[in-house]
Amino acid sequence: MAATYGNLGTIEQTRGNLDVAEEYFKKGLKIDKALGRKEGMAAKYGNLGLIETTRGNLDAAAAYHNQALELNEALGRKAGMAIAYGNLGLIEETRGNLDAAAAYHNQALELNEALGRKVGMAINYGNLGNIEQKRDNLDAAEEYFKKGLKIDKALGCKEGMAASYGNLGLLEKARGDMDAAIAYWRKSHALYAEMGIPHMVEKVAGWLRDAGAPVDGDAG
Repeated sequence: MAATYGNLGTIEQTRGNLDVAEEYFKKGLKIDKALGRKEGMAAKYGNLGLIETTRGNLDAAAAYHNQALELNEALGRKAGMAIAYGNLGLIEETRGNLDAAAAYHNQALELNEALGRKVGMAINYGNLGNIEQKRDNLDAAEEYFKKGLKIDKALGCKEGMAASYGNLGLLEKARGDMDAAIAYWRKSHALYAEMGIPHMVEKVAGWLRDAGAPVDGDAG
């Protein structure tokens, strides 16, 4: 039942029905607590943290992720710890605490490297690249984005590749090289379209239009 509530919560979260998702996660959490299932509890706390992040309630989100982290540490679940560190890093980045954010992402990266969790490593590299771009360290940012892209290509992870191409496009725009930016965004747009992720298709299409580049599917 607890696992089923968690799965239903994830579906509603994906649909954007955050109140319904929260209700499912809390039902599952209540059962996990009663059974002493710490792994289940950690997962639910993480999901609740993501909901609060989406709502912009960063203090509540951080509290949930720290609860998840504490449980994963007690269980010795390094993969769970890495996910919690990554989520805490995103919160600190949103708060503008870039040093704290980088520290969390590096902790996540260290764990993922030790575990050989390549998907996690690619995400960490992308997050560290975003931080370096915000710091205006464009060469360092590019290095991180390309490390993540290399992993995603090896894994055939199209969504990760699309995100990396999008980030590299933004980086080239910051450098003033719009031709390079457009080339990256075209790759990103094509991958998102292939996967059928409409909100990202439109987001990247907006970047292309703003750059004066034609977009596949536009009239005329």
